[in-house]
Amino acid sequence: MTAGDPRYLPLVNTAGGSWAGRPYFRDARHDPGRVKVSRPYRSSTGRSMCVTLSVADEFRQSGVHAVFCCDLLWWDAEDLRPEPGSK
Repeated sequence: MTAGDPRYLPLVNTAGGSWAGRPYFRDARHDPGRVKVSRPYRSSTGRSMCVTLSVADEFRQSGVHAVFCCDLLWWDAEDLRPEPGSK
């Protein structure tokens, strides 16, 4: 991320952000127990592309519902092609 680029200023501090409105979060809440996979998107903490895996579940003893999320880096098939002239 370029520190002086004003386009990235909204992404500098993600502390306190709410992900409850994100599609992968909502989808998990509406279909508990099934893993959801987001479309690739630009990470809010850098310039890399990522996908989010999410699943909602309930803690049986307390009845508390939670959504667990995991971000994975995303590469297109083009990203994995060798550069011309390399072996």
